[in-house]
Amino acid sequence: MKLVSFNQWALFTDIEMKLVPILACMETRAINIDASVFLKFSDILKSKLTKLEKKIFEEVGHSFSINSHVQLRQVLYEELKLDEEAETPSKDKK
Repeated sequence: MKLVSFNQWALFTDIEMKLVPILACMETRAINIDASVFLKFSDILKSKLTKLEKKIFEEVGHSFSINSHVQLRQVLYEELKLDEEAETPSKDKK
């Protein structure tokens, strides 16, 4: 099954399938959605994400692909050594 091979099965069963009854109810009751509201919300989220990424890059000292597991692991564990810090508790953690 393609969902399993792309590691999307949990997303499908835990989120998407749980929305089916809600969407069916909305459809039978002719509930309309204002797409412009969702587009505005999307823009707000993109802006916040961009600000968060900028803050992350400033803290690390360089940019990297946050979506790359390899690069994120390198930054968190090799550069910032967060796994070592977790073993020795400190009050001034970022």
